Amino acid sequence: MSNLTPELNLAQAVDNDDTADYLTLTAGLGTMLLTFTGGEPFLRPDFLNIYAYAKRKGLIIVIFTNATLITAEIADYLKELKPFYLEISLYGMSRQSYKNITGSAEAYDRCMEAISLFIQRNILFRLKSVLIKDDKDEIVGFAGRSLNPKSTIKWKIIGDKKEFLLVNQLNLD
Repeated sequence: MSNLTPELNLAQAVDNDDTADYLTLTAGLGTMLLTFTGGEPFLRPDFLNIYAYAKRKGLIIVIFTNATLITAEIADYLKELKPFYLEISLYGMSRQSYKNITGSAEAYDRCMEAISLFIQRNILFRLKSVLIKDDKDEIVGFAGRSLNPKSTIKWKIIGDKKEFLLVNQLNLD
């Protein structure tokens, strides 16, 4: 069993800041949906404690992530205390395109592993990627492939002449 548990240690969650007070106030004012973004929220060592505190306050949580820091342990934690969904930024559809854009081919491997972990645990997520000239054919090709035979994938390309955004909504049974 994981040493991460969906239990809040308030001392860890506040980490000498006003996070818990802010979340309590936010929920008390009637906020329903809270999005954690960054940078990368999983870089913060106490993120899961803050996340659990927000969930216990009744907030509906969306997490924006590049998914490169997701481990099986974190995925198990999120399975037990599910967010509404995660929104994963993809910086390419292959190791080479990830390396060209982020400088790290390994980031592609970690992101794809996280996607597999989320599918195995029925954690809802969306994929998004900016369509750039250098990888547009790769992204359009990726849009045609299914990550999981049981999933429903809807792709939309939104944009103008200069920039396009490719968004995937994955609905799991």
